[in-house]
Amino acid sequence: MDFTLTSDEPKVIRAYAKINLSLEVLGRRPDGYHSLVSVMQEISLADEILICPAAGVDVVADDPLVGTSDNLAGAAARLLMRASREVRGARISLHKHIPVAAGLAGGSADAAATLVSLNRISRAGLPVRRLLTLAARLGSDVPFFLYGGTCLVLGRGEHVVPLPAPAPVWYALSNPGIPVSTARVFMELPRCEWSNGRATESIADDVRQGKVRLGPNDLQTTLFRLYPAARRCFDRQVALAPGRTSVTGSGPTVYSACSSMHEAHDIAAQMRDAGYWADVARSVNPRPGENPCRSGS
Repeated sequence: MDFTLTSDEPKVIRAYAKINLSLEVLGRRPDGYHSLVSVMQEISLADEILICPAAGVDVVADDPLVGTSDNLAGAAARLLMRASREVRGARISLHKHIPVAAGLAGGSADAAATLVSLNRISRAGLPVRRLLTLAARLGSDVPFFLYGGTCLVLGRGEHVVPLPAPAPVWYALSNPGIPVSTARVFMELPRCEWSNGRATESIADDVRQGKVRLGPNDLQTTLFRLYPAARRCFDRQVALAPGRTSVTGSGPTVYSACSSMHEAHDIAAQMRDAGYWADVARSVNPRPGENPCRSGS
């Protein structure tokens, strides 16, 4: 996230997407959610958000797939209103670049950006610990975006462990342009696809040593069974970047770790020529003061 705005001059905020370098499902929790262990990485693909104080909450978006009445950014603003008398509302304008329902957590990124930015411009001054509690209520991926960068994420997403920033990596992204229901993928996930989390812990250890490699995604097999178009997209891209291609989240977005920006653009161009949505992004790590949990503010 980019939080370089002042209380008297709202600016455009960038809410970055994420990819899962590794994602394992440990089992179903008593509350119905699944316990996860994942290494998440922010990437430079980002939505642009303008937040202005207002009476009540109003959300507008330039993507027809984005619901405005049940939008997570709007939910974040309303939650903050209930948590602080200083917040009377907000007008939130979303310029979407992150595909919707694509495993890139665009809605969660928008929600986290709204929480932090509105907390600042309204002078509510809620502490980081309170923001984290609100973030966990909004969704499993939202707490991660309060940290940003590269993190080990556990539980249903509420436990976040920042990792040292690895060297920048370029990624080629593609998807078949279909929305995927995360709830359906988890609902259909068989017990035989659960893991013990050790592979992801190993990925995190590698990141601590400055190395980046891809781990498993336990949701991938179920995704491909439910959405054959996602498998076709993956198969086409993995042929271009074998051994370094995976699915992020519950999909259907596919990403490949590339040796250079040139290679990433080349892969994205070939996927685009094949009829897929495609883009290029670089790993992002927060600068001091950008992410409240990193700066301790």
